[in-house]
Amino acid sequence: MRSDRAVGRARRAALGQVGILRVGFVSTAAALLVPRLVLRFGELYPDVELELRNVLTADQVVQLGQRQLDVGLLRLPISVNEEIETCVVHREPFVLLLPASHPLTRKRFLRIEHLRESNFVMYARKRAPGFHDCILGILNDAGFSPHVVQEASEMPTLVSLVAAGLGIAVAPSSIQLLHHVPGVVVRKLPRKLPLSEIALAVRKHDTSPTIRLFVELVRSTYLVPSKR
Repeated sequence: MRSDRAVGRARRAALGQVGILRVGFVSTAAALLVPRLVLRFGELYPDVELELRNVLTADQVVQLGQRQLDVGLLRLPISVNEEIETCVVHREPFVLLLPASHPLTRKRFLRIEHLRESNFVMYARKRAPGFHDCILGILNDAGFSPHVVQEASEMPTLVSLVAAGLGIAVAPSSIQLLHHVPGVVVRKLPRKLPLSEIALAVRKHDTSPTIRLFVELVRSTYLVPSKR
């Protein structure tokens, strides 16, 4: 019996159903995607230990390249990387975060042009360069460069700085699932704006069967159709 169990475990290990999988994720993915994936993967493959790590996008790219992570759930866009491939698993609109006392809270309909004279709090570029540049591009396309008074390295800090009245911020709508801070008003922005994207990231040509099992689950659960 003991030898049969050993043979069975060896067979499952060869299929990727035994071992450790290191998964990195940004904080918004933790609210949107991770719980369902962890639950389902655990049901399917109880002998795989998921090592979950809250890691910023730029750090995920580095850690994937250095094989410190096996898979990542990060914010797009990222710089072209010959070692990493991504597929979009979630898209969402951007929203505007305002201090409760800000004059724009009284406007019924907001356009990006209305933000021109406001101070901004921005997510630090070194933490997620593509994400930062996407927001900057939205503002530049409206004909202005934001007056940035403070940068934040994490989403909770960004929200707290807005609550303190330092400035306004543009953020993914899922931030509302994570951070309910008194003194912050969330307003919708025009629908024509680009969407913020979360992607699954893996090393190209990685042959790990455990990684493949996780990728297959993510794709079957969350894969977003390509833009046309």
